[in-house]
Amino acid sequence: MPDIADAVGVAALGRLRTERGVDRALDRGAFRPRSGGPLDRAARTVLDLADRDHGGTPEADRSPE
Repeated sequence: MPDIADAVGVAALGRLRTERGVDRALDRGAFRPRSGGPLDRAARTVLDLADRDHGGTPEADRSPE
């Protein structure tokens, strides 16, 4: 199976294993990511890299959107 990163021509920051039930929970609007789970860790990595690379504000100063 081709990687999405290869298909869109960008570097991948990591890989995730499939989390059972996420697709169904999203369809129901009931998805609640686990603190410290794989999606949580991946999201934090992406946000931390974006902050570092683009001069973002420290996490404590981020305002909710």
